[in-house]
Amino acid sequence: MAKYLFLQGMYYPRSSANGVCCKNIVDELIHQGHSVTCIVNNDITRPVEEYIDGAHVLRVKPRLHYRIQEWCYYHPSKRLNKLFNDFAYLINKVQLFIMSAFWPRISPMYTFRFYRKAVNVYKKERFDAVIAVYTPIDTLYAGYMLKRKFPAIKFIPYYLDALAGGWGPSLWLKENIDKRTRKLEYKIDKLANIVVSMESAKEYHINRPLFSEDRINISRVYLDVPTFVSHVKVPRLRQKTNKSTITIMYSGSIHFPDRDPRPLLKHFVTISKKADVELLFIGKNDCQSIFNEYINASNGKIKCIGQFSHLEAIAKLSEADILVNIGNSNPNTVPSKIFEYIQLRKPIISTYVIENEPSIPYLKKYGNYFLLDERPEVDFEKINQELFAFIMHPPKCEEKDFSKIFYLNTPQAFTDILDKLE
Repeated sequence: MAKYLFLQGMYYPRSSANGVCCKNIVDELIHQGHSVTCIVNNDITRPVEEYIDGAHVLRVKPRLHYRIQEWCYYHPSKRLNKLFNDFAYLINKVQLFIMSAFWPRISPMYTFRFYRKAVNVYKKERFDAVIAVYTPIDTLYAGYMLKRKFPAIKFIPYYLDALAGGWGPSLWLKENIDKRTRKLEYKIDKLANIVVSMESAKEYHINRPLFSEDRINISRVYLDVPTFVSHVKVPRLRQKTNKSTITIMYSGSIHFPDRDPRPLLKHFVTISKKADVELLFIGKNDCQSIFNEYINASNGKIKCIGQFSHLEAIAKLSEADILVNIGNSNPNTVPSKIFEYIQLRKPIISTYVIENEPSIPYLKKYGNYFLLDERPEVDFEKINQELFAFIMHPPKCEEKDFSKIFYLNTPQAFTDILDKLE
């Protein structure tokens, strides 16, 4: 039996996409008989120390703007909710501006809280390995600091999101973002025993390796987001009251302009006038004014239905007729929701604005999909007619062994990597 320490941000029950991925891996490690401790963000509804499905979970205080947003999340009906949310947004922007000279490190005290907690628990437990998950940057850097203080511990940076080759401040030049992220990742990965990145980042790292000139033998392996779990637990919900309505659903956050929902919404306004179709959005967005315009134009057939726990969201998705993915403009990051969608064996509509949109290869392996081309030069009417035909007569999912097809997306693939560490 091995002892593993995970450093990560949001975790069960209120999980981010990365939190869902890590929970799947932690559950698999516990199932295999290993001991797992997770240091994660605090949650005002949970104790600072608890056991969740066999894992020892310790919580630390996150950044101020997150704490305010968390209060708003749990108190949606409070009169000052919107004011506090706006204040949290402003605090975040001010901190990003003040710390821009140090980006992508922006909150040293938050990083230190993870590091301090990790040091204290390591002195008691003497873990075999620490898995530091990116994002956030703070957990990744705290893992680096822990490895520097205790060289005997095996250190695995786990890039569920791309650092080098990934996102950055919207107003910065791509070259400047790349320079900063490569410099920091170089520093961190030099201490790693093994580096785990996503398949979507493989082309970037092959073409621009961090260590090519130094001849440092850093082993980087490529897996994929571990959201393909063989048996998805879906709670039973009541049946749809109106079975004639075709329900199409999106789950996930939308940060404009990184994800632009307008082309998709425009298509559905047109389709909503042809048939009894509703388009529902689960999750938060920062562009509600955009949604309001299309909600009105569709006579309420487009709806934002709020945020739900991961399990509740899966349950709602299981009731939908068709699922929607909004494609990425960054070819190095693939949304984890794609694999949860596939597990539900539903038809999938996926938008794209770049030819090498990272979801497309996975959808082609799946087979039951419609690619919605949102590039401005395409014929809108032609695409809309094809989309309408897909919605009205979606194909059935083929029977395939998806656990083998998407092995790299299983938690087992990550645990197999850990087993190979000496």
